[in-house]
Amino acid sequence: MKKSIAYYLTHPQIAMSALMEILSDRYAIEQQWKSCMDYFLDLENPKTYNEKLQWLKLHDHNPLYTTLVDKYKVKEWVADIIGEEYVIPTLAMWHSADDIDISSLPKRFVLKCNHDSGSVIVCKDKATFDLNAAKELFKKALKKNFYYHSREWPYKNVKPCVFAEAYMEDETTHDLPDYKFFCFNGEAKSLFIASERMNNNTETRFDFFDRQFNHIDVTNGHPNADKLP
Repeated sequence: MKKSIAYYLTHPQIAMSALMEILSDRYAIEQQWKSCMDYFLDLENPKTYNEKLQWLKLHDHNPLYTTLVDKYKVKEWVADIIGEEYVIPTLAMWHSADDIDISSLPKRFVLKCNHDSGSVIVCKDKATFDLNAAKELFKKALKKNFYYHSREWPYKNVKPCVFAEAYMEDETTHDLPDYKFFCFNGEAKSLFIASERMNNNTETRFDFFDRQFNHIDVTNGHPNADKLP
């Protein structure tokens, strides 16, 4: 059913989402850039790292990227290269949120979408897990194409699903630090560690380090940890 203009006027976020889906990639990227950076993007002669990333969105469409951003399919790709022992085990997978069945899952597990960022639920006790609330969250997530968020082409053709993974944590800290490496021309130049992700009472912390593991005094979206990893 087509929505009326009045509906979109009273739901600006939905209107913006619908608008993003009909704009060309270039126009959408240029408008987002101007909104965030407060100057016009030069796609003909990009100079900075961020400008070149925008150019790559438009011109680097390697089909392999679709597999690499798919959190479910990339596991097989990684396992084929370095071995299954380095991949967190997958316990189940569903294409519809209504089909999610946790009856055969262990006491603790993790549910997540394969096609976006942030659609993750950590279950530490299946006996108290709110499955209906989880299904509602994933129903909304599965309807979204993450590609339209910032026109990152690799996400465009990912077939959405929800899958269950084995629960993992550091037995000492009861946390699971997330290491992300920034590679240029095949060489890791820096990294950051995300900590406190599993602590419901604390905001996630990001800490950046150079190749010698010296702490870099920058923040990005989250504060630094009170105590360095």
